[in-house]
Amino acid sequence: MPPWRCLVDGREPGGSLVELVMLLGLLLIGILPRLNTYLAHFPLWIDEAMVALNIGARSYVGLAQPLSYDQAAPLLFLWLERLASRVGGMNEYALRAIPLLSGVALIPVTWCAARRAFGVREALVATLVIAMSLTLASYSAELKQYGVDAFVTMSVIGLAGSLRRSPGKARRWHVLTVGGILALGLSQPSVYVLVGVSAALALDRRVRATPHWHRHFVPQALLWGVTFVVLYAAFYRTAAGNPYLRRVWEGAFLAPDAPRLGERIGRAAAAILVRPLGPPSWLGRPPLQVASACVVFGVGAVACWRRDRSACVLLIAPIAALVAASTAGFYPIAPRLALCIFPLVACLYGLAVVAAVDLLLPGAARLGFTIIVVSFVVWRLGPLRDYIRDVGAVEPTRVEEVRELISSIRPRRQGEPIYVMARAVPAWVFYTTNWNAPDYGRLTWFARAASSTGLAFENRPSRGHPIDREGDSLIYPTPEGLEVIGIGAGMQYLQYTSAVEPRPDDGWARNEVRRIRDVATPRAWVVLAHYAKVQRDELLQAIRDAGGMVTGATVAQNALAWHVEFGSTS
Repeated sequence: MPPWRCLVDGREPGGSLVELVMLLGLLLIGILPRLNTYLAHFPLWIDEAMVALNIGARSYVGLAQPLSYDQAAPLLFLWLERLASRVGGMNEYALRAIPLLSGVALIPVTWCAARRAFGVREALVATLVIAMSLTLASYSAELKQYGVDAFVTMSVIGLAGSLRRSPGKARRWHVLTVGGILALGLSQPSVYVLVGVSAALALDRRVRATPHWHRHFVPQALLWGVTFVVLYAAFYRTAAGNPYLRRVWEGAFLAPDAPRLGERIGRAAAAILVRPLGPPSWLGRPPLQVASACVVFGVGAVACWRRDRSACVLLIAPIAALVAASTAGFYPIAPRLALCIFPLVACLYGLAVVAAVDLLLPGAARLGFTIIVVSFVVWRLGPLRDYIRDVGAVEPTRVEEVRELISSIRPRRQGEPIYVMARAVPAWVFYTTNWNAPDYGRLTWFARAASSTGLAFENRPSRGHPIDREGDSLIYPTPEGLEVIGIGAGMQYLQYTSAVEPRPDDGWARNEVRRIRDVATPRAWVVLAHYAKVQRDELLQAIRDAGGMVTGATVAQNALAWHVEFGSTS
């Protein structure tokens, strides 16, 4: 029986009034930060805008092709987003509805799956950890698939738990089989979860004691394998081999010959065990945080193994598969990419707390458990309160107010050309497109130009993309005036690294200002977003060196617009 049915089916364990009150309380704790961030109506930042442009500019069939702007996302996730945008419009609320629903649903799904697999106390701790995870709350209000990954993981674990209790019921095999296929379409890392599920079922005594169990198990495993191979070959292989994405995530792989492997392992452990709770400010310095989390994780794994070995495999095998994939160079381990397995970690934390209390306080286990749970809630209430008060500012750099700049510029532009810095292009295109009657030619042109294979995005001569010296191949004419796409400064972001180079390419700022001045009337607008301070400063100095001056400025969070005017060079 699916895990959410435990809320309404009295035949399933966990239906007492006290437990229902517990679940409602957990839902309240978890919904508040998620809904608060969603209703804050932040503008789309660069990563969201790039996904949104693919959703808005493509049909359902088109979304099955390699995505523009060097993006990668699960096919069913994209189709659901496409459907949401058709129903609710191309706006922030509609585009973030699927992540929000997934983030909220994760709480009861975690409760039900952990409650039926381990018990009330373990479920309470696991669900508290999930509900009070600031990272999960943040991705519940963002147009990315990482929060959906966590929901898919726990849903599959819940379905597998239902099957393990009644392996003789063919319907439960069928439901899990279909659920696994849907999971592969909704979540790319779900393949690692399904590896763990298959291993757990094969080792489970109750399953193997069921007559003819292999008649269900073998076709199920084959269907999952074939589905993954088809999806990978048809849709995901291009993204997996994308040189730009490989370069971005190179520092998050655990290849045995990778430089500073010890540091990488420590960062991976932090990404899996610590970071999903929020900014790593708890329990002192990062090494102590990771060491403490590893101890709790280990205690939970041992407790689970002693209680139910196949259940332990169900929780541990997906994590092991993820680490093995990273070692082989298939999957980088970073905070947002590791959210897919954090619900499993939360369950092990719950098992560890209960095991420790029962071992250390055998005569007062209930009191000890209550003290630990209350202490955890009190400890996390401060960060949770700050998160809600600061409207979800876990990572302030993810708020880019290009939407505000556009609303300020449009009434004053009067046909003047506008220069859009390379990394401001996705948000600029999204917020300047009339989505009631989109100009698909413009959307296609920008998608082709602003990518790692085009001239503009992350351009660098050493990568084989010559700097545009003509000044006209990256200009798009519109009724409101010319749009000049900025050429990338060569400061590519890398996971765990600031940039390929600490400064922009030599001559980048001078070349960009030349391009601006060539189209100025003699005035022009300059829009910057997702920029480094050194890029802003060099561009401003180059404007002054070219005889220009900033006659007006609009400053927003992580974005700004200058109104510049050029005279003769002195």
